[in-house]
Amino acid sequence: MNIIKKFFGSSPRDELIMIPLGKLFLVRSIQSPKGESECLYNDVVASIRRTSLLHNYQLVLNKAYEEGNDLSDDEELTGNDYSELEDVNNEEWSFLIDQNLQFDELYEDNSWQITWNDLNGDPGDKFHFICDESVDETLVDQFMQTLYKCQYERKYKKDSSTVSLDSLKEFIVKHETAFESNDAKGASENQEKDEDDEEEFHDVIDDDEEFFNSQILKGNELYTVTGDLRLYDPNDSVFKLKAADAIVRIVSPKAFTYYLNVKNTDLLIKIDSDLNPVFNFEHNSFIFSDLSSSKPASWLIKFRSYDDLSQFQSQLMKYLWETLNQSEWLPKQNADKDYMIEAFQAMDIDSSEEDEKDEERDESEEYESEDESDTDKAGTSIRRREVKGFSDDDQDYNDYDPSLKKQPKRANLHNINKELKVGIKNDRSYVSRGDKLGVFKTTDDGLQFYTAIENLKTIKGKELAPQKMMLHEGDRTMIIQDPTQQDTLYKMDLEYGKVVEEWRGREDLDLEDFGPTTKYATISGEPTFLGVSEESMFKLDPRLSGDKLVKSEFNVYRKNPKFTALATTENGYVAVGSATGEIRLYNRVGINAKTQLPGLGESIIGIDLSNDGRWILATCKTYLLLVDTKVKGDNSGSYYTKSYGKDNKPHPKILQLAPEHVAFIKMQTGTGLSFTKAHFNNGLDSKAQTIVSSTGPYLVSWSLRKLQKGDSHPYLIKKYDSKVIADNFKFGTDKDIILATTDDVTMVNKKSFKKPTKDSIVSTAF
Repeated sequence: MNIIKKFFGSSPRDELIMIPLGKLFLVRSIQSPKGESECLYNDVVASIRRTSLLHNYQLVLNKAYEEGNDLSDDEELTGNDYSELEDVNNEEWSFLIDQNLQFDELYEDNSWQITWNDLNGDPGDKFHFICDESVDETLVDQFMQTLYKCQYERKYKKDSSTVSLDSLKEFIVKHETAFESNDAKGASENQEKDEDDEEEFHDVIDDDEEFFNSQILKGNELYTVTGDLRLYDPNDSVFKLKAADAIVRIVSPKAFTYYLNVKNTDLLIKIDSDLNPVFNFEHNSFIFSDLSSSKPASWLIKFRSYDDLSQFQSQLMKYLWETLNQSEWLPKQNADKDYMIEAFQAMDIDSSEEDEKDEERDESEEYESEDESDTDKAGTSIRRREVKGFSDDDQDYNDYDPSLKKQPKRANLHNINKELKVGIKNDRSYVSRGDKLGVFKTTDDGLQFYTAIENLKTIKGKELAPQKMMLHEGDRTMIIQDPTQQDTLYKMDLEYGKVVEEWRGREDLDLEDFGPTTKYATISGEPTFLGVSEESMFKLDPRLSGDKLVKSEFNVYRKNPKFTALATTENGYVAVGSATGEIRLYNRVGINAKTQLPGLGESIIGIDLSNDGRWILATCKTYLLLVDTKVKGDNSGSYYTKSYGKDNKPHPKILQLAPEHVAFIKMQTGTGLSFTKAHFNNGLDSKAQTIVSSTGPYLVSWSLRKLQKGDSHPYLIKKYDSKVIADNFKFGTDKDIILATTDDVTMVNKKSFKKPTKDSIVSTAF
């Protein structure tokens, strides 16, 4: 059940999917005497709905509703004529979804467009729904996939919930240029057939690309080595030989720009974060992704010896670092290079007897049960409790009638879920959505809607759209930040549902992140909390006058460290991440770091710590970084409290998805990886066991035990129908995960996760 859509006033009738904002045009053919194009509506909501006839669906385009407008009770398309088009009260256009409409998607002028034939117009006339620039590409792809399934059901009179993507190919429009001759078409078809016969997995390079590539290949040749080149075949799930004894080169056409090339082949890939490198020293192999083409691929190079792979890794990591940092790697940074190389290898764990006992727990307790129901725990019925300040009715939420209240704005694209916070003391979860805050509670039956705080405003009456949130003072209040005013924080009383205090800091002190003084400080009602700007770290005390800064615990760095994120342990140790990828460890605020870990290139967008601080979990765009801070040979030592030599650093491990899985994801979503902030499971007496994060519509979970053992498949995956915005564990357990997608909030048991395969990555619900 989609709780969020119901609560925030989405379609009252069997709506499958919705794009919240766009423009509707009628684009006429160049031969038409009526003109080239006509804008029908500037603000339109596009949705797909069921009709009263089995296996029949309609595309509905509504004028975007402003607050105070009521939704009309529109007529459905029930006829069999695919050309039927209704204009209901000049506010809704409805199209019966049929193959003859030839739905297609294209990308022009920074916007995705969905097009279909105007069967009532002149030949060549088409409707164009131009999505707002802020509409996520993943949502457009899911909308198109739903259109294809609707056409499948109408044509074959069969359910499409289990249909394969191959069965939908007949509904995908094949693109041809408008003036292509029949001879040219025939040649194109023959070329496509030849490519299929040769079982090629990548596109033929066009003339412009050949010229561009030739210029790159004339660049400086920095490194060469010999190896066998293999390409991953998704059908057989194996790497097939493409070139034996190939010459692998690293070339540079200009400063801090590097490419990986295999001589006498078309393989030319820029060395950057999308490379997703994996080094397998057991088989002397290097695996990497090619996401640059329309057909993403996964490649493998098998080297002649361990030494060849080791030397290649050292060179590649150096040039990857220079690409990401746009600066030269200096000899004094060789220790940092060793740290970077170690991050791509299996973890070397110094386990105590207690750790080893923990690792021996039953496998069945930890993860996957193939027989387990693959459904989320969503609420089905909850009585809305009267909560002073924002609800004066007492009716069943599931009986909520949209006609009883004004409809919220559907056209505002910030009205998608933005942030999720999971409570510690009151078993509540909070989801921000524009100027609203949805409140949910967890029960033995799953997640249920509790209430909502609407029309959030500052003390001065300005609309407030929370982007960052922190539960505070026993989960009774929440500290929130509006992204348009980074130097200001707001304290909201959750019982009364309104902002009660506003704290404006120094104008030169934009808050990049803020968090509790200790990991579970909210339990004690501690009023102070920590914050970081790009170049400073400090404690804030709301009881103070002025800018709320505690002067004795305020440290400004001379050289801007570009801080981005912070986290604390149970005893108040602090870890701070930066845009350069560096991590600094402190035993208290207001002093210099005891330990500084080198950056691997990508910016850190989030950071989490285990209760005792042993494990650091940093989130970057294309990978997670797990760091073990246990000091070898010094059981009482700590990188938070003591500085060690540059050759004695914690042990890092990059958590990344396998290149072949990344290729599948790129094929499905059209984009590369972009992880949300990752979390450990948490609880007062719990040990870190599991990690969760997401990228696009995929929720990903790692087993810390498997990572410690060097398991080659340490993660599981679960796919959703829309982008996962944020996720975290239910407090006190690693078995249940609460997540917010763009339009829904739910709780899922980790036993419903699946091993990453082509089927589990490509499959989707309808």
